[in-house]
Amino acid sequence: MNKELLIEKPSMGSRFLAYFLDIGTVVISTIALYFIILYAIFGSAFNYIGNSNYINEVYEEYNLNIAYDTNYKPYEEVLQQIYFEDFKEEILNDYREDGKDYSIEYIYNVVVLNLPEEPTVNTYSNSLFHYVQNEDGSFNVNVLGVKEDGSGEFYERSLADLFYASYTNLPSLLRMYLPDFNQAFVDNANYEAISRSVALVISVSVFYVLMPFVNKKGSTIFEKVYKIGYVNKRNFLEVKKWKIPLRALILFVVPLLGLIFYNNYTLVILIILPIFIDPLAILLSKKNTDFYELICFTRACDLASSNIFKTEDELKEFTEKIEIDNQDFLDNLTNMESLNMKGKEEK
Repeated sequence: MNKELLIEKPSMGSRFLAYFLDIGTVVISTIALYFIILYAIFGSAFNYIGNSNYINEVYEEYNLNIAYDTNYKPYEEVLQQIYFEDFKEEILNDYREDGKDYSIEYIYNVVVLNLPEEPTVNTYSNSLFHYVQNEDGSFNVNVLGVKEDGSGEFYERSLADLFYASYTNLPSLLRMYLPDFNQAFVDNANYEAISRSVALVISVSVFYVLMPFVNKKGSTIFEKVYKIGYVNKRNFLEVKKWKIPLRALILFVVPLLGLIFYNNYTLVILIILPIFIDPLAILLSKKNTDFYELICFTRACDLASSNIFKTEDELKEFTEKIEIDNQDFLDNLTNMESLNMKGKEEK
């Protein structure tokens, strides 16, 4: 008897429902665990809350919490305070150590206003400023640039963009010149990365490793609800236990990297996109197999209508019984045919 006939594939709808309900449960539990670990462990024992308060104080001191505005004055005031007052000597010393004896005005022009490093009167369509040229033909690089010919309205919007671009980079600059701020920033970033990672590992271990072990047949919580299990593809016996943790590794190793190196890019590329790869594999593959099935040589089955066995002996015993039953049925059918024929002849 063909062993594959003992296995019935689950419906596509059931697989998708179970998959996204499981993923949703893992996401929610990971978020909850993240805050619990972050504030219960790192918040008190490792001063995460104290660091956060200090970081916020620095942000408020330098007005780094304001949103973008076409009025560039608030950004200009903060930038000038940092460059010309608070960290003037530190910034100058950094350039002097590199052998560049620039004035703070020149550094401000180049770094903040994005003026060219070398004096020039050439302007381009994407450049609003050039250095002021003196009457004797020299350039005064210690004064702010003048606007390019054009409407005053266009100048003001673009000036806001220039100041805002430099303003948004101030946390990195402050980390260079405020050691305590830098240490608090680095420590909290590490605490958050560890909390995210540990939370995901715990959630995945519970829902994709522990639960399939408890439920048997490799089923997660919602796969059990929708009666979906797994068998070994080679012999269609109950899935090997060592294959169960591999599913968690296949599904979540990339999102785990995304949570460790968390930023706006990894949010989409390493965390969100991998979630949709498995459903796409199910949808597009010929036999509706996901990556777990392909890599681990397993096969999803409908537990309600499939016959799954632990050993070859159990499978052999069942198939032999089916073959005997089928043979008895065929013999009975033959006898019935003979009786019918005999009855017809007597008539």
